[in-house]
Amino acid sequence: MAGIANRFRTGPSGLRAVVLVVLGWAAIGSGCGKAPSVELPQLDPPERFDSMDEVVQEQYVELRAALDGAVAEGAADAEIADRLGQLGMWFQIYRFQGTASVAYAEAVKLQPGNPKWIFLNGVAMSTLGELEAAEQAFRRTLELDPTYSAAEVRLAETLIGQGVSDPLIREHLESALEKDPSNVRAMVLLADRKRRAGEAEEAVELLDRALKLQESPQIHYHLGLAFRDAGAKEVANAHLAKADPESNPEGFLMRDPFSMEVTRMDVGYTTAMKRARQAMSNRNFVEALNQYRRSSDSRPGSVEARLGVVRAMLALDRKQQARIEANRLATSFPDRPKVQFIAGRAHEALEPGSGEPYFLKAYELDGNLVQAMLKLADIYQDQGRLEEALKFLARARETRPGHVEASPRYARMLIQMGRIDEAKQVLSEDVAVTESPGPLVVLMDELGMEIQ
Repeated sequence: MAGIANRFRTGPSGLRAVVLVVLGWAAIGSGCGKAPSVELPQLDPPERFDSMDEVVQEQYVELRAALDGAVAEGAADAEIADRLGQLGMWFQIYRFQGTASVAYAEAVKLQPGNPKWIFLNGVAMSTLGELEAAEQAFRRTLELDPTYSAAEVRLAETLIGQGVSDPLIREHLESALEKDPSNVRAMVLLADRKRRAGEAEEAVELLDRALKLQESPQIHYHLGLAFRDAGAKEVANAHLAKADPESNPEGFLMRDPFSMEVTRMDVGYTTAMKRARQAMSNRNFVEALNQYRRSSDSRPGSVEARLGVVRAMLALDRKQQARIEANRLATSFPDRPKVQFIAGRAHEALEPGSGEPYFLKAYELDGNLVQAMLKLADIYQDQGRLEEALKFLARARETRPGHVEASPRYARMLIQMGRIDEAKQVLSEDVAVTESPGPLVVLMDELGMEIQ
């Protein structure tokens, strides 16, 4: 099937043709082999299918082909159920919860003893607001697998949504923590129930444990409320200063392998870019490169994804590869200042001074691009062209007053050139407006200036 899909990589209309081929196979195969125990639903692609990322479309085509192939070959009910469930996961991760629930429900009919599809159907129904049906799904999951603590937490959440009495909710949350002591989601929910019942100190204890497992502004928010109710106002305010009141349970850590399978299925552009940026901030550059490449595969026309590929390559010291990719970008997008800037960085990494024409082009395209000004100042300073370097540092400082790098570098160069009075004037002006005055304070101290 992948081979057929690749023949239609000319655009969404081509992939729509592949889908029609798959549906045709299903019709042909329906008369062959052993029929499944239930009549399978259509599970056609969603209305906005043509606007989805190409790799996401291909993913649907392959999953649908696997299901139709299993039916055509007269596969066992368990295999067809698995194929249905996999297709349901596709609908769920791309937020078609209603169709996902249909697929899961059919999988459950074929394989009633598999807790995975029952649980995921509960999640889909919960998202749709069908709380009573979701409750029954989570209860059935626990009957089949009493150790699955995530089902216990989800069950408690459906009970909260239905306004059920607190003792029953607590019972399920406490049971979840017994099964998984590191379940942050259960801790926060239980702490919230305790705080509301006037048990603030017990809530603080639970939330302290949660915060050690997961640094989170939402947990700080709950801690702030709990400490406030306990009468510790100063501690409460310290936590509330770090808080985000938008407490989304989905953001709290919880061992949930079934849901993680759904999450890992997401090959869409937005998710891959988010993962790439997070990996870059964590200095996990190999993962960042992989995710930026996945983003680029998902949306080949994305300049941001391809820029990310170059940045990750540079962070990994893959200079030659970075320059090749940057050159391709610079040729394809000659009028994008960010592209010219990253090309300059890639050239500079291999040969100091060779990035100058790219940085100049970036500056020409965007006169407010401080990064390009600073890079040009670096090059000219290394070459001893101090007046030219000073000119770009002055422009950077004017463009972004109090810039954490431009201001101290401009002042230091004035000192280096013997223009002490001008440097003092710059330091006096900028120390009051910069968000990071440390470097300026150091220079002021070196010049014997009084800090107001």
